Amino acid sequence: MLDFLKNSLLRGKNLFNKKPKKINDFKSIEIITCSLFIEAAKSDFMISEEEKSTIKKILKKTFSLSDAQVLELFNISQERVEKSIGLFEFTDTLNKSLTDNEKFELMKNLWRILFADEKLSKYEEHLARIINNNLNLSHKDFIASKLIVKKDLGIGT
Repeated sequence: MLDFLKNSLLRGKNLFNKKPKKINDFKSIEIITCSLFIEAAKSDFMISEEEKSTIKKILKKTFSLSDAQVLELFNISQERVEKSIGLFEFTDTLNKSLTDNEKFELMKNLWRILFADEKLSKYEEHLARIINNNLNLSHKDFIASKLIVKKDLGIGT
């Protein structure tokens, strides 16, 4: 038994020194952000074409990606959402990785996605509230980010 363990450890001697591989050269923060956006967009049980388009535009601008990279990132993230067990796995990483200003910008982008189809369902707003809370942003930030986006989009308050 000890020989088996010794041989296993010798074969995998660099096991703990390996750097984590990037999935298709995307950083995990990009995948997590996109996954969160997809999760939010589908919170009303469907993702409209307007929401998909808005997600892709935001990804392209935020992460300086080409159209092909955005499409690949979107597809990878959709798979990740299908395998996920909840929002916390996304928001926890973002909460630990982003500054408060970056989290506020993320919330504004989230609102842009949710307002893209010009309909805000109670499910979308509820999920936005959960994401805001998971990111440890205040209620004031929740309201401010929503109002800023509504004003930018010319939507009545």
